[in-house]
Amino acid sequence: MKNHLTLLIGIVVVVVLVTFMVTFQVRYDEVAVLTTFEQAKEPKRDDSGAILRSADGKPVDPGSLKLEPRLYFKAPYPIQRVYKYSKKIQMLEDRVEEIVTADSKPVIMKMYLAWRIEDPHAFFRSLKDIPKAEKQLTELLRNARGEV
Repeated sequence: MKNHLTLLIGIVVVVVLVTFMVTFQVRYDEVAVLTTFEQAKEPKRDDSGAILRSADGKPVDPGSLKLEPRLYFKAPYPIQRVYKYSKKIQMLEDRVEEIVTADSKPVIMKMYLAWRIEDPHAFFRSLKDIPKAEKQLTELLRNARGEV
């Protein structure tokens, strides 16, 4: 009896691990890019470059984009990989700096930037992850601070 219980627990653990390897979930506030060998399939676009949508608003051919919130299947890690991005507006907060104005007055300045990923496929092709985007946006904020 003890061997049967151990075997049953082992089978359950293997089934759970295999399920985690071949499935992923997209939440309502996320969009995912499913890549095969780090290559993402381009979604169909109209003449203006926007993703082509049917009359009910769903993409005609989303390519590698997974837009609907649900459970999806995929091949295990070395073959397919999932990149998830938030649909929410994200805040980037720069550090506090003291700047001297043209008339020699000190000003303490802290800048904020609100941003969102509009095209997940283009974001994946150019940056792939959020920290790289935040690094580039921080550099743009610093340049903008010089203009102020």
